[in-house]
Amino acid sequence: MSFQSESTVLGETSDYDRATAIAPSDGGWSIDLDGSWSIGGFMNGGYLLAALCGAAARATSRPDTLAVTATFLSPPAGGPAQITVDVAKKGRQSTVAEMALHQGGREHVRATAVLGDLDTLEGPSIDFPSPSIPPLDQCVSIRDRPGPSGIGLPEIFQHFDVRLAPNLGWLNGESPGSTSDTEARIEGWTRFADGRQPDVTSLMLFADAFPPAVLDKFPASWVPTLQYSVYVRARPRPGWLQGMFRTRSMVGGLLEEDGELFDSSGRLVALARQLALLRPPS
Repeated sequence: MSFQSESTVLGETSDYDRATAIAPSDGGWSIDLDGSWSIGGFMNGGYLLAALCGAAARATSRPDTLAVTATFLSPPAGGPAQITVDVAKKGRQSTVAEMALHQGGREHVRATAVLGDLDTLEGPSIDFPSPSIPPLDQCVSIRDRPGPSGIGLPEIFQHFDVRLAPNLGWLNGESPGSTSDTEARIEGWTRFADGRQPDVTSLMLFADAFPPAVLDKFPASWVPTLQYSVYVRARPRPGWLQGMFRTRSMVGGLLEEDGELFDSSGRLVALARQLALLRPPS
């Protein structure tokens, strides 16, 4: 039973594994949050959730997070923090765990996960269609273009190689809202910059590591995640991940973003949905 895959790169521990490393502590697990996994100084929600799911897997001896929902109460800072895991139900096929991230006596993230073993799933399946994302060689590295509304590249993207489909308006220097599409959409390819291969727990991070789709429609200073859910369908094969994300409605700045992640073979590995808040430029 393996809780991580490809945790080392050329004999060295990867950036991701260092940033999500946990150790047993009184009443739970300790972690040293790495501030470089941030956007505008705020810790990425997918990074925090990956750490919580890693602790849940260790605590329950279940290798895979099958589904998880997290609510973000307040942003933690880089530095020492604590993770607690409480088992709400333990069955033959799955375990339900409740996790929380604490720092300085304050609870910052609360999550509930269903954990199991993807290798033991039995029953009928419905195939999900392969993605229609442009080929990798036709996509554009976000490091080669200015960000939406001229925003600089957030800190977290030093850890990723992200290539986006070239039809995004802001990749071509256009202002937000200049496209005629009714939905905000972003799609492309991603992988860890240091070559670490994806696994189930890192899908929590990858599903929250593309720029928000809504930035192609509206300028923003920040798009914080309020609630975030991920449903895992398969362990990803080695190589690039493909992502498709879209926002179809927003009311008073409150928006939903739906996404799908596919592995290098085009197989669906995760579905994601988040509730977020668009904060206009100050």
